[in-house]
Amino acid sequence: MLEGVNLPAKNIILYNPKAGDFLNRLSILNLAGRAGRLLKDYYGKIYCINIKDWELKEEIFDDKLEEVKSSSEIVLTEESDNLVKYLKDDNYSCLSRVEGLATSLIIKYLTYSNTEFLYKYKEKYEKISLDALVQIEQLIKEICTNFEGLDKEIILKNKSVDPRFQYRLYNEIMRKKTVIVLPSPEKYKNESKSYYDIIYPVFNDIYKYLLKKEDNGYRYFSWLASVWLMETSYKSILENKISRGELRANESEKAFINRMIEDLDDNIESDLKYEFSKGLKCYIDIANYCMSKIGYETTICKELPTLLEAGACSKRTLFLMEAGFSRTSAIKISEIMEEDKETISEYISWIQNNMTLLKEKIPNILYEEIKNVIDTNQVRIDL
Repeated sequence: MLEGVNLPAKNIILYNPKAGDFLNRLSILNLAGRAGRLLKDYYGKIYCINIKDWELKEEIFDDKLEEVKSSSEIVLTEESDNLVKYLKDDNYSCLSRVEGLATSLIIKYLTYSNTEFLYKYKEKYEKISLDALVQIEQLIKEICTNFEGLDKEIILKNKSVDPRFQYRLYNEIMRKKTVIVLPSPEKYKNESKSYYDIIYPVFNDIYKYLLKKEDNGYRYFSWLASVWLMETSYKSILENKISRGELRANESEKAFINRMIEDLDDNIESDLKYEFSKGLKCYIDIANYCMSKIGYETTICKELPTLLEAGACSKRTLFLMEAGFSRTSAIKISEIMEEDKETISEYISWIQNNMTLLKEKIPNILYEEIKNVIDTNQVRIDL
């Protein structure tokens, strides 16, 4: 809810709210503002339990403006030294906002071929050091002269990935001169080990060159991606993770299972569906470019990043998820259907005509979800 998920909460109950550490005033006000939803309730209520014991107390709700600073402003005014160090050496350890701004500045220079945008920051934020901007300008220009061989347009297809990382990946693929084969995962349904062998070397390169990791974590994520793509249920994946996990000292079994669930959720949402999905798209763009340059033909499923994000191996499951069904329901329906359809409306029509069959084949809780999605789609059609 704090991140803006549109949940229809009528009332919010706060008890010294934390997100790792204590929340600041702006975050608490943002959370409180989730009470009451348009078209759901006329108003919402916020209940604050023992507010006098909170770190910020009643002053949280004082009627005063809250100063909001952009990430760029914070980095350029307070962390310019770290930005300079990171531009000099991308192995330098710094906050993600510093890395993000460095990537953004390099991409902007590649896009506009000038550094006028840098000095607009100075016009907007007077506290920014002119000397720091001059140094940053020189570093960006130097960085952008070192991408020989890799077309600028290929880099600009993946603007959220540091061009320096992209260039290292490009050099590695050109060094190997090996044809890249990434076929559709649908051909490997129920053979997750086989698809693991296919994506393993690719995930190794993504992990090392794009995500800048040096451990062996790519092995785990290659396995996780292979079973996730093969439409393995969340329950089965979790059971496997629990069976391989180890209790910590003085950790109860309940705490252990909760930790496994939290870890898996983070692995799927943050790692697979975001980091690796983004990295896989970048890898495919660069691999296709390299192979065409060498004169080889690749076999790459271009939809693979989208399939990885969705946790699906077939376009049928993907269509059903786009229609509004959860991954679990989409997979169950997909298993029952005998053939693919061309449009989402055709999938909806098939489901409407086979509700009796679905009720016999799938758990009741999923059937109720299907009815709700069908009703919602029918309302849209009527409108």
